[in-house]
Amino acid sequence: MGRFGAQSSQDRGGPVPGICANDVLIKVKVCGVCGTDLHIPEGEFITKFPLIPGHETVGVVAAIGPKVKKTSRSASESSLITPSCAEYASTAAMAMSCFIKNLSDIDATPLEPASCTAHGLDKIAPKMGSSVLIFGAGPTGLVLAPMLRQNGCCNAMVVAPGGLRMEMVRKLDAGDKYIELFRGSSQAQLNALKAENPY
Repeated sequence: MGRFGAQSSQDRGGPVPGICANDVLIKVKVCGVCGTDLHIPEGEFITKFPLIPGHETVGVVAAIGPKVKKTSRSASESSLITPSCAEYASTAAMAMSCFIKNLSDIDATPLEPASCTAHGLDKIAPKMGSSVLIFGAGPTGLVLAPMLRQNGCCNAMVVAPGGLRMEMVRKLDAGDKYIELFRGSSQAQLNALKAENPY
């Protein structure tokens, strides 16, 4: 599947991408669609068309460059393998990771955003007993909230609009406190939240 303009998507065949010495060719089995893919057709990102969208790729290694050690089933870093709404995608071997066999392809798809979240946690380096405020209950918030709690944070407050995502974060018991924002008129809530949490 490819996008050939801001509002135009089509299924088209295309060549199998080539690979360099340190690359792998992946036969795509499953790929996710992230927020970036949804914003591109609205013109919210500078994009050169045509392009093949798709992130969070899971597949089987079909070919490897001469400098790559042999590997098989993989999950790939989205920023380096974005054209994954295709039968094949190529990426640098260093941007790919293999994973355990008892994880299904669909269940493995969120490994890439989870790795981004883990990297963010490393950057934050929270201190034991830190209070945390998490804006959003999307995939990143769902992964980050329990990671923060498991790394010694307390009073994890999740702030997001009410709906399916907030229901999910509650079901996972990912936070200690939940604040549902009113869609379209949340500014008063945000101002109160800032006043109550000046740090």
